[in-house]
Amino acid sequence: MASHKFAPPPSSRRDPSIDYRYNANEETLNETEGDLYENVTYEQPRAIQGNSNGGTSNNTTVETKTPKCTPINVVLSIAVVIGIILSVCGIILVIQVDNRLERAIEKLSKTSTPASSCFRIKEGGQNQSEFYTIHPTSSPSFFKVFCDMESAGGGWTLVASVHRNESGVKYKYTGESIGTRDGYGLWENYLAFGTPENAHKKDFKSPAYFSLQSSDVMIWHIDSHEEIINASNKAFLKYYTTTGFLRDYGGTLQSLYSQHYPLAQRNLGPSLKNNSLTKMIEALNSSGEDIRSSVFQFYEYRYDFSGSVQNHINDGGSDMFDGGNKIFYRIGDDPEVQVTYNEKYRNESHGVELLSSTSHPFNLLMWVGNMDRSVSSFSLKAVSNAGADGGGSYSTYDGTIAIEDITLKFFAFNVYGASDPSISTVFYYVYNRNISGSIELAELKKSLWTSGTDNLQHEVTVTGSPKLFLLGYTLLSSQNGQKIPKSNITSVLSKILLHIKPEITCDGFPGSLLQPISYLRGSKNSVFNAIPDNDKMQTKPEFLQFRVYNIFGIPSALCYGIRTESCWPHNVCIGGPNVVKNEDGSRTIYTGWGGDSSTQVESTDTVLIFTR
Repeated sequence: MASHKFAPPPSSRRDPSIDYRYNANEETLNETEGDLYENVTYEQPRAIQGNSNGGTSNNTTVETKTPKCTPINVVLSIAVVIGIILSVCGIILVIQVDNRLERAIEKLSKTSTPASSCFRIKEGGQNQSEFYTIHPTSSPSFFKVFCDMESAGGGWTLVASVHRNESGVKYKYTGESIGTRDGYGLWENYLAFGTPENAHKKDFKSPAYFSLQSSDVMIWHIDSHEEIINASNKAFLKYYTTTGFLRDYGGTLQSLYSQHYPLAQRNLGPSLKNNSLTKMIEALNSSGEDIRSSVFQFYEYRYDFSGSVQNHINDGGSDMFDGGNKIFYRIGDDPEVQVTYNEKYRNESHGVELLSSTSHPFNLLMWVGNMDRSVSSFSLKAVSNAGADGGGSYSTYDGTIAIEDITLKFFAFNVYGASDPSISTVFYYVYNRNISGSIELAELKKSLWTSGTDNLQHEVTVTGSPKLFLLGYTLLSSQNGQKIPKSNITSVLSKILLHIKPEITCDGFPGSLLQPISYLRGSKNSVFNAIPDNDKMQTKPEFLQFRVYNIFGIPSALCYGIRTESCWPHNVCIGGPNVVKNEDGSRTIYTGWGGDSSTQVESTDTVLIFTR
């Protein structure tokens, strides 16, 4: 730096007669010469006036010094100023942090609370239905759930949803638990999938399903377009249990299914409803005139017989028989049994019922259950001595008739062309392809089939360990030995087929859990009106039903809002199968929604399952 024009001399050389007082208007000292003061100016020196005694005056001016201003002091001063500024900023920051912390704590109370359930959050004062974070005591971690804080006192946790669009995923059925994904039984395992935010449009299973201890269940039916946050107001059905039943089954739906009501196939099958066989025979009898009209000049044979048991036709009139129409049935390898007319036969161990009727025409029906398929075959046989005594002609017919899901296959043997009334013994096998199961293995065969017009023995056998079918027999005749063509026989059997619809029931199947419900939205009438007509007689509203079996012994997990005795519970239940035969012969299980009926309940896009 440049030197100042003036600098005071060192003290050792100062003239006492000179005044060195500070003058701020004068030039400053040279900072490079190591002087003690910086940026300070002084007045020009002035002589000091002496006293009269020639001494130094007492009014000597004292030198005034400014504090030393070194770089260190400057730095310290700056630091102090910065400190003051930082202190002020710190106060502002603390206020801001405090506000943010308060908001964070408020948010934390909603999303990351250590509360064990929505019910506990509700108890803590939160009344808004939205997404929260919970930590059940049995869970190793936190997770997000949707809490309904309004319905029936609130505190409900959404644990699962079943969405219609995801029910079409195909799984090959192997006899393991129903509803499997990657080998897991979804209703029974500890696998969670989906998110609560998307539960309205995607299948969802929360960790709360298996970790949250609860007492009751609530169900909502919603349209899949409704966001979960708005679902409560948009649901068209809402109902819940009040009995606290889950406490008795481990406290979760997972424990209910895995430990008490596992969803595994059982060797079950329907039974024929009481008097169902009798009703079918009576229906055939009452339609006798219409059936007979299919045969030109039908001959109404007489039921004459000898002895005390009516199990044959002795003559029938006009020498139709020389002892004929003796009917026998056989179950597997058991000895054959001759049928007494109008008497009912029952074999409960194999689910077999048989009944005949002395009507015109003669009718016999044999219902076969054989649900465990322990019997490999079932047979009917007719033995007769024809009145033709070797005269006339004979012929054999076979054919198939199908009406909707019902198929009828038949064999017929005809004796005609003699002066006696003609004889046509007709055997038929009827099955419903939707209920008979493994029909590709079953086959109707002629196991004994004689020719000629005298000693007649004809037997048919259904092989392949068949189940759930009817074997039937009818006796036709035409006056004057006229031939009964195949078209007439087909017409007769088509009319018979209209009246032989077995009424089967799965009532009494073991293992269903029933719980009454209370409605929050909708009513028992709205639920009942939405049930398919074919299921109404076997279905009652105002229940939740857990695990119910269908006709194949395959379970559905949950019947929503109803209890059913139907053999087709997947029409009104979820978590069960719709068994469909594929082109390759395998059968496909649909794990979500089943059935083909278009009803209000059935067409619900999403079912939401809550627990509390």
